[in-house]
Amino acid sequence: SNGRLLAVDLGLRTGVALYDRSGTLLRYEQLYAPSIAHLGDIAEALIEDGDVTHLAMEGRDYAARQEWEAAAERVARRRGYEYPAQIIDVSPEQWRYALLLKRERSDGKLAKTSARQIARQIVSDFGKTEHSGAFATDAAEAVLVGYFALREMGWVTREPPVRRYTNGNVVLK
Repeated sequence: SNGRLLAVDLGLRTGVALYDRSGTLLRYEQLYAPSIAHLGDIAEALIEDGDVTHLAMEGRDYAARQEWEAAAERVARRRGYEYPAQIIDVSPEQWRYALLLKRERSDGKLAKTSARQIARQIVSDFGKTEHSGAFATDAAEAVLVGYFALREMGWVTREPPVRRYTNGNVVLK
C-alpha cells in the first residue's frame, strides 16, 4: 500500500517530517504559524499535499493537536474518504527511551544534542540528502517521532535502530 506518515512536533513553532511506506524520509522542516488558525491551514496543506494516511503527534499543546485533527478531518471530507488519517500518539518518553541511551536521556542538554545527531543519521540513511548546517530542534524531533512511529507500525525494522560506535557515539558520515 502507499501509506504515508507525517510526524509533528506540536506547537505554533512546529517540526514536521514526512515518510513513505518504505521508510523513505521525503521531507522535514521547521515551520512557524503566527496563530492557531494559520496552523490549521498549514496542517491541512501538509496532510493533503503529502497524501498522509497516518499522523504521528508528539507534544502536549492541546489546541495545536485539535487543529491538526480537524485539518485531517477536512481533508478526508473533501476527498470523500471514509476515515481521516490515523492518529498515532507518541510521547517524548517513548521515542527517547527507544532511540537514546540511558546516559543521553539523563541530561536534558545531552538529550537534545544526541537527538539532533540521531536525526542527522536518519536523514542520511533514510532521506534523499545529507542535512547541512544547524538542525532545528523541532525539525529533528519530528524526524525522530516519525522514525519511532514507523518502527512501531513495522514499516521500518532496522536493527539496531541507531547505528553507534562501540563507545556508544552516534555514527555520522
